[in-house]
Amino acid sequence: MNTSHTPARARHIARHILSRATIATMAAAFAVTATAQSPYTPTVPPDEPAMTGTPAPVTDAGKTAEKTQPASPQLKNFLDKAAIGGMTEVEAGKLAAEQGSSDKVKEFGQRMVQEHTILGDQIADLAEKKNVTLPAAPDAAHQAMLDALKAKQGKLFDAEFVADMKKGHADAIQLFKRASKASDPDVARFASSNLPTLEDHEKNIPTVTM
Repeated sequence: MNTSHTPARARHIARHILSRATIATMAAAFAVTATAQSPYTPTVPPDEPAMTGTPAPVTDAGKTAEKTQPASPQLKNFLDKAAIGGMTEVEAGKLAAEQGSSDKVKEFGQRMVQEHTILGDQIADLAEKKNVTLPAAPDAAHQAMLDALKAKQGKLFDAEFVADMKKGHADAIQLFKRASKASDPDVARFASSNLPTLEDHEKNIPTVTM
């Protein structure tokens, strides 16, 4: 058996194995280094927002607040006068039911309380819908009329009550006739639907003799 080349061949094999091991080690190290230096992170273009399962909340800045439109001076004037007139009719009716000397005056006074209370509620509903604050009591002129009526007794009371009812309903009918032609359909409808009641009141105001 020839053994003269065995040590040289062994050294050659060893160098070959070492070289391959070194190359493998360097390749692995390069791969690790490359991964650490350039990690892959998917990005979304700035003009294409990322989509998620839940939409982004809408902020207050993105909402349009609904603003209540203020009532026109004409509407405010109508509702104020209608409310004051109605309150005056109710209070005068209460006085008539208590102080009237005739049954007709007493009965008409009770009717004023009932029907003008209903009308007053409708005025209040319309005012709320139109964002109008109504007066809480009759104005100075109407309160003075009520005070003067309250001071009367007997037939003098009846006569003044009848006169007040005629004037009050004549004014109310003219007010509601104008409002029935308003451009606001709610106002026009309200005024038109209540005109017959006011006209019926005017026709049925009792007559009194001194």
